[in-house]
Amino acid sequence: MSSEWLRHHPFMLAMSFIAPILAAAIMPLFFRPQIRKRIGRWQWPLIVLTYFVTRIVLWYIVFIATDARPNFNDWRFFHWNAHEILQGKLILGLSPLNHIFEISACLVWDNPASTILAFILVDALCLCLLCKLARISVGERSAPEVAWLWAINPAAWIITVRYGQDETPVCFFLLLCAYLYMRQSKWWQPILLSLGVLSSKITIAAGMFVIWTYSRFKMRDAAVALVTLLVVFVPLIALRADFLITWRNLKDPLCGISIPTVIDRMVTLGVYTRMMHDIGSILAVALVLLVCFICHKRNLPLLECLTACLIAFLLFAPVAIKIYRLWYLGPLGLHALRTRQIGRYAIYTGLLSVFDDFSFNTYTKPAAVMYCNGVLGIAILCMEIAYLFQMLNVKVTKTVPEQERGAISEVSIV
Repeated sequence: MSSEWLRHHPFMLAMSFIAPILAAAIMPLFFRPQIRKRIGRWQWPLIVLTYFVTRIVLWYIVFIATDARPNFNDWRFFHWNAHEILQGKLILGLSPLNHIFEISACLVWDNPASTILAFILVDALCLCLLCKLARISVGERSAPEVAWLWAINPAAWIITVRYGQDETPVCFFLLLCAYLYMRQSKWWQPILLSLGVLSSKITIAAGMFVIWTYSRFKMRDAAVALVTLLVVFVPLIALRADFLITWRNLKDPLCGISIPTVIDRMVTLGVYTRMMHDIGSILAVALVLLVCFICHKRNLPLLECLTACLIAFLLFAPVAIKIYRLWYLGPLGLHALRTRQIGRYAIYTGLLSVFDDFSFNTYTKPAAVMYCNGVLGIAILCMEIAYLFQMLNVKVTKTVPEQERGAISEVSIV
């Protein structure tokens, strides 16, 4: 919400911190046997109601009912960009496919808040995919559990609704591609891999690369993906579309929660920003390749490998804003169900919710505020490192055929 508006409304300011913490605290209660026994047949209505409150009601409060609209301009940019494209100006500030969401929302309802509704719709599709993936990788009865984890997840609804971000299309394509590879779809796999890269930021190619490594026909899929990318890009290049507007407007080479960012903010105070940026970029790519190699050597399931690689990437990526964590929060929830570590998952999502990128990434803020966020950032990084080591120490206890590695496996933590 708008910082200025919250400054004049102390109750809403307090609730903006209390609500996500309360959601994280309530999350594990759903899994207590005595509570599950009491809610029984009402668990799905409870999940639907929770989802409605955390998405639609929150959207209405932030963007319609009050003047508390976020004072960062991404959600306004989506609407402006849609108008520019509709007027014939090919200013593609993000990946091409992302603008389909913006234009569709603008045509249905010409309001800056309409794009957020489109992202909420995609978020609902992510929930459906998570339920399907849960039935395959965890068990038939796990669908309501993963649906609950996504519906009440404070990091998920804060990033999608309160921040008004476009990360849900990335989540959708990652989950859909993983599902298709687990189901061994033949042609849709590589097509959607390339479309997923076009759904938002180019860095999501790291996740699509991991999924591609689980293909049985790598050369065929790579060729189909390349042709798909050419079909999309060649006409746009011929029309002289501006793809570089976002890159030209980049100012801070280090931002978010990553090891280079923490060192830059809390140790060197920005003196070695460019060097940390270059080192972080190299280490992020190298670590993804290493983790992916280890996962294949240990015959780990696709979702486990995807989650581990995305965590590894964001540990060192120069731009690792907390909203990017939404990419793997769904699969990480499935990991929490498999290992029955719901409390740990709740703490992680709660920490993500209260961490403030804007205070941490701005040197003009009071030093105490920056260092408090730095402590939260270090706690988040420690949990991510622990998750990474845990996933890489998974021991497959049941031999799984190559074509089914992403679909079924029985694992235990060493």
